[in-house]
Amino acid sequence: MQMTENVCARLLKEKEVWTPIIQALNPRFTCPLKMLRIPVTFHISLYESENIKQKNYIPNDNMVTFKLYRCPSFSEKDKCEFVVKFNFQGDVCNKLKDRNQFWSNYIFAIKPDFKCPVLKGEYKVTNATFNPATFEALTSGVDQYYWRVHVHALDGKESVLCMLFGGEFLGRQRYIIQVRELEKCPSVRNTIMDITTRLDMISGGQTAFSINITVPRRVNELSKIKMVLHKCPSFAEVDNCEFFMRNYFKVNACKELTQKGRTWSSIIQQIKPKLECPTEKGTYTLKNVTIEPNFFLTLMPNAGKYYWQIYFTTYEGKQPVLCLKVGAGIAKIAGRQRPIIQVREMEKCTDVKNTVMDIKTRLDMTIGGQTTLNLNITAPRRVDNLSEV
Repeated sequence: MQMTENVCARLLKEKEVWTPIIQALNPRFTCPLKMLRIPVTFHISLYESENIKQKNYIPNDNMVTFKLYRCPSFSEKDKCEFVVKFNFQGDVCNKLKDRNQFWSNYIFAIKPDFKCPVLKGEYKVTNATFNPATFEALTSGVDQYYWRVHVHALDGKESVLCMLFGGEFLGRQRYIIQVRELEKCPSVRNTIMDITTRLDMISGGQTAFSINITVPRRVNELSKIKMVLHKCPSFAEVDNCEFFMRNYFKVNACKELTQKGRTWSSIIQQIKPKLECPTEKGTYTLKNVTIEPNFFLTLMPNAGKYYWQIYFTTYEGKQPVLCLKVGAGIAKIAGRQRPIIQVREMEKCTDVKNTVMDIKTRLDMTIGGQTTLNLNITAPRRVDNLSEV
């Protein structure tokens, strides 16, 4: 391995993508570098920010490869730049089972347990998360970008599995949602259900809201859920709001309403008695509910810069069942919070076809804003070894 002095010194810098690897080398990595002999060999490709050139990359069929890209934001995925690609040789399967790696939580969530050879069958990952501490150690400025990781597993030259993960690191700055408007939609009349609302200010400027929902008769099925979002310069300028997005759920609408991981899930889960379909006649209540800001910070770029109005409407056939208008802003507050990783992409690679294993993916959002990963893996035959990931 040959390096110029400045590249060698760059490898010794702290808080870089490759820092955990360099610090793990034994004997210790020093400059100038004369010879390196270790059981697991890392080949690191360095890229200059302006003039992207690969340096001293040695291809080998028996190694683990991670490709890391960074993007200005989730909405600017077409502007991602390559950051680093690192590879290691050795016992790939056991390396993937190392603890305290950024993939560790994911690998240890696989059931039945991940081991080699991988036997024919169905494997599941349920409610897995990524550990933010490992990403904080991986590179500096981790909370300033949207990150994409490309993982490709091979058995010899045959593609076994290829996945793309995309996510962002929500750091330690604390936010709250301040609800300013909570009322029946002024433009929608004669809804089946009636509502009364109340807003209260609690400690730290956080808003808590309460709603009483009166259901005068049984509602058998929801035919549609409609959510319309408007963006306003501020609460004082609600006359200058503009349309931002619209979303419909027309198939299994009632199931969608009670599904976990939706924008409204944390609220629906707090309704007493439990909201079910069909909805029986009676009175349903929400008391002192707050909204988790991390969910909205993930869904909407620069959400904290605007005031938002949400119109949420459900239908039975063409008859409006309920329509609620919510207006809110996101504010920074003093203090620190536990960082989380918001995963926004988890899918099969579009650049690799005909993999041995097939996958089905689902992302859910918890009340705290944490993303949980769910994955079904179908292995149609035994895979004896993973030669590259």
